[in-house]
Amino acid sequence: MAIRRAVVVFLVAGGRALAAEKLDDESRKWLEGVAAIVLPEETRTYRQLKDRAERAEFEKIFWARRDPDLRTSDNEAQREFLARKQQADERFKVKGLTGSATGCGRLLILLGEPHAVQHAGAGTPFGNAPPSSMSASGAERSSATQMERFPGRHPEVWTYRNRQDVRFPGGEAHINVDSRCAVEPLVFANFERVASGRIRNPGLAYKVSEGRMTRLADLLPRPTPAREMLGRGSSDLAVAGQFGHFRADGATAVIGLVRVDAAGLTVKEAATKSAQLTVAAEAVDEEGQVAAVDERTVVAPVDASGAVVVGCRLFLRPGRYTLRYGGLDAKTGKGGTASETLEVPDLNGLDLSTGSLVLAQDVVEGAQADVRDPLDPFVLGSLRLVPRFGNRFARAEPAHFFFTVNGSVDQKTGQADLAVALSLLKGTTVIASTPEQFFREAHVVTSVGPVPLNFEPGAYKARLRVKDQLAGKEATVEQAFEIR
Repeated sequence: MAIRRAVVVFLVAGGRALAAEKLDDESRKWLEGVAAIVLPEETRTYRQLKDRAERAEFEKIFWARRDPDLRTSDNEAQREFLARKQQADERFKVKGLTGSATGCGRLLILLGEPHAVQHAGAGTPFGNAPPSSMSASGAERSSATQMERFPGRHPEVWTYRNRQDVRFPGGEAHINVDSRCAVEPLVFANFERVASGRIRNPGLAYKVSEGRMTRLADLLPRPTPAREMLGRGSSDLAVAGQFGHFRADGATAVIGLVRVDAAGLTVKEAATKSAQLTVAAEAVDEEGQVAAVDERTVVAPVDASGAVVVGCRLFLRPGRYTLRYGGLDAKTGKGGTASETLEVPDLNGLDLSTGSLVLAQDVVEGAQADVRDPLDPFVLGSLRLVPRFGNRFARAEPAHFFFTVNGSVDQKTGQADLAVALSLLKGTTVIASTPEQFFREAHVVTSVGPVPLNFEPGAYKARLRVKDQLAGKEATVEQAFEIR
């Protein structure tokens, strides 16, 4: 028996889109100035803000997200950017464009000096010579010397090799630059992922409500009773967690559920039982630094199992973290904490990577973000996922299977070649599966469902197989679930 043909739903992280405001001259100039490193999601958010004061606050957050050390007053990333931008403006200016707005300038800002430059001839607008790191004489040419010949230049091939902060498929990239210092548009579509890697503090997420920004000062971690509880630990309340990750806003969004046993909470008796509590989560990196924090105080219903379940969302760079989370009853001071190790993949890199396989009991369209909603972190664009803690479903109840895939891109077409198939297993036996789906997008966030779980009660497993047919690589993601 095959699962019904996949229902594909593309998700856009963030709140409901607002009508873009016309930019004032200062804001327009700022946005043009950071074109080499600003992400499309950031541009959309910036344009949706109501006025110059809100955009000025965005700009503070923009640079703080790229600051390698928030504990110091110096932002090394901003300083390096401005220095490279000045160099580009001096070296590559052409009629109608500042130097930093040319292809050469954007490459210099984003990737620095190329390792080698080759004269490419003038057969086509972007040159026609095969990629090579050697000059016509057979010796590697100084990139600085070659680049300074502008404006009396010829089409060239710029070669970049792997660096500590940037790695290319095959170890190097060859980029055609024409005589007017322009590059093929597909180059920058691909190097958006390089720009994503410049974000050092994705936990400083842009939070916009009705065109207003949450201030940077309010995004920075600060002591609160709930965070102090996470630091010392507490066992007054029974707490458990369930977490997965998606790609969002140029980073990995870790989205999860924190379950707190209602015994010990101050429960309000009404038409339905509910409790007010604060749920907090923080990710600590391998150097012991807090990389991201999420804290929210909500009124949540007590479910049939006698617990309250609240969502949380953290934005993190790739790496290993200790995730600490818990719930606190502000009226009684009782709390409970738990922790686990979390591996965050690079869902913006140049190679194949996959996010979690997340199960949901329903998908609600036309949703809007609402901080009062206990499951607000599961609002993705205009869709709201309704997760099920423990991935437990009744027999014949429908389920949706959400996942994220990131693949390599063909340098000529700008397209990926991903093949994805989902299977359901009982033990080692496949009991249902989808045909392969094919995607040309490098970043895929999609779903299969609704899938009626018409199977006998017991333990099951969902398995996602992904093939990056350009890179010749495969990956598998699994998620256990239960039918009762």
